[in-house]
Amino acid sequence: MNIVDHDRAHAHLHVQDAREDESQQPNRGLGVVIAGGDGKANLRGFGKTNSPTTFGHGGAGGQLAWGDPATGISIGYCTNGFDRNDIRQGRRGVAISSLAASCAQK
Repeated sequence: MNIVDHDRAHAHLHVQDAREDESQQPNRGLGVVIAGGDGKANLRGFGKTNSPTTFGHGGAGGQLAWGDPATGISIGYCTNGFDRNDIRQGRRGVAISSLAASCAQK
């Protein structure tokens, strides 16, 4: 096994470890939220087009980051402001995530 294959194998194991449900709560992993396949991923801060295997976390004021092992797409979104409007912040996050995830569906 060469170094590239070794690194890929370890990266896959890290993704599996992060998605393990250590908290005994649905749709939670090791410090991350998992989209899940129950149709409520958008309520967890993911887009409406993300796969159930997507995992990530929304940050303060509208930052967001997630990765989707099923499609290979990941996103990190930062803003230089702190949006204190929870409705607008949530809608923007779902819209950005939905648009990013739809890139894999083409």
